[in-house]
Amino acid sequence: MAGIREIAEKAGVSISTVSNVLHHKNSASKETREKIFAIAQELGYEIPGERKEKNRTIVLNFSDFDTLYYLDILHGISDYAYAKGYSLLICTGENFPQYATSELCCG
Repeated sequence: MAGIREIAEKAGVSISTVSNVLHHKNSASKETREKIFAIAQELGYEIPGERKEKNRTIVLNFSDFDTLYYLDILHGISDYAYAKGYSLLICTGENFPQYATSELCCG
């Protein structure tokens, strides 16, 4: 994968200009910004903030649903996870190995 040095050489600009443009600091002309983004894409550079989203699933192996204490803990985890953009998969002890090896959890 290319780095900012290769992008700078190909674009004919300094490394700091490439860095500023890729971090969305408007210190270069529109033409230069477009040129740098095009070269970065051509070379397969992962632009900061535009990386592919990774799996955001949390798996809990939980077997004690008998008491309110543990259910309150699960509610707290659930509320926090969803607020931060995560999915939550709650497994019982018996089913955990089946889910843990699936694409859904480990993708």
